Amino acid sequence: SRGGARVSPYADGLRKWVQPAGPREDADPVRVSRVFVALRRGVLAASPAVLGLAPSERLPRVWAVLADLDVGPEVLAVACVADGTSSLYTGSGGAILGAGAQPAVRAAAGQLLEAAERVLDALPAADRIALPAPSSVAFLVMAYEGMRRLEVPEAEALDPACAAHELYVATRDVVAELRQLSIEAGVNLIG
Repeated sequence: SRGGARVSPYADGLRKWVQPAGPREDADPVRVSRVFVALRRGVLAASPAVLGLAPSERLPRVWAVLADLDVGPEVLAVACVADGTSSLYTGSGGAILGAGAQPAVRAAAGQLLEAAERVLDALPAADRIALPAPSSVAFLVMAYEGMRRLEVPEAEALDPACAAHELYVATRDVVAELRQLSIEAGVNLIG
């Protein structure tokens, strides 16, 4: 406690987001808001044990995917977790949180997680958790044995021979469902 006030486990967790352990983070403060950075760090700091996740028959190794897309003037992060949680964060600070309750979003997110499971062995261990370079995409796959990361130019991800292709297509499907959801809600965060 500080000055007699109790410090909650949540506050302790927030401090860890500010100084994350593990792979290096390179966030460009000119390109993204502090809200975006905090939301993204929340996913990266999550623990499958704390979330109550365990390997399953469908997802024996992967428990979450964070896909970062550089789409011109905006950066998007799509977070999908094996518990059904699906969210989108925009670099400007907008967000669609907890959209996994919607069946179409949940199905698309499940396809992304299953794609990550299929390509996991082709992904190198994560040595950094940076946002992608301009016109590139980066996929952070959280597996029970550690994090993997692959970054490629978006044009390369369009090639079916690319290791990132299946992840890219599945991510675009999640974004399409989230975009439709935001339009139906009367708030178009995804242009």
